[in-house]
Amino acid sequence: MQNQYSRAIANMQVIYATIIDPKRYKDHGRAMIQSFREKQGDELLVGVNQRMLFNEKNTFFFDMTEYPAYRSWNRVYKRALEDGIKDKEKVFDLKCSKSTALISIISKTPRKNLDYVVWVDCESIFNNRIDSKIIEEICGDYDSVSVLNSNGPMSFIIYNFRTGGKQFARTHAEFYTSEEFKGQKYWDTIFTFNQVNGYHTKSVTKSPIDNLLSYSPTALS
Repeated sequence: MQNQYSRAIANMQVIYATIIDPKRYKDHGRAMIQSFREKQGDELLVGVNQRMLFNEKNTFFFDMTEYPAYRSWNRVYKRALEDGIKDKEKVFDLKCSKSTALISIISKTPRKNLDYVVWVDCESIFNNRIDSKIIEEICGDYDSVSVLNSNGPMSFIIYNFRTGGKQFARTHAEFYTSEEFKGQKYWDTIFTFNQVNGYHTKSVTKSPIDNLLSYSPTALS
């Protein structure tokens, strides 16, 4: 029984996803990708808002502006700015929420046998490998789990595509494109994560991730 479980873990299909602003690639994006390649070695999907080509092993860059999910999010973002929002923190949080568009794009790809998609901030540094077993233990039977890291203001979100994680990703993105987020006190992804109803989700504040990820020093400067 234990051997069967070990084989199932080894065959688990997990991909990671992040967004990198080409202007900040040299600041911390490159360091994140390098640490991911050295320590993690899984597949990494990188969304960008303009074309950029790099030759990175198992790292795939794609232009999000080519996808309707991102264009819808971008229209809402521009309208919010046109409304003259004076709260700079809300504007910053809304800009960061485009991660929901990226995961929504991935959820619509016709890829089979994908167990988990993991969102990780591009300011993160992988200090050690995050084993698939850790992902499964944190997520359990939840559709999605938001993991708050104690080493820095980074977000780490697990989407369980074996349950309702794929649908949750789309609904969370629609929370922004429908402008429902405007009725919330905060506009960041982590806060709105807990406002999306109808899904089996949770947030955790302490996990093994704390010891495996750190926040890029350049991101804090």
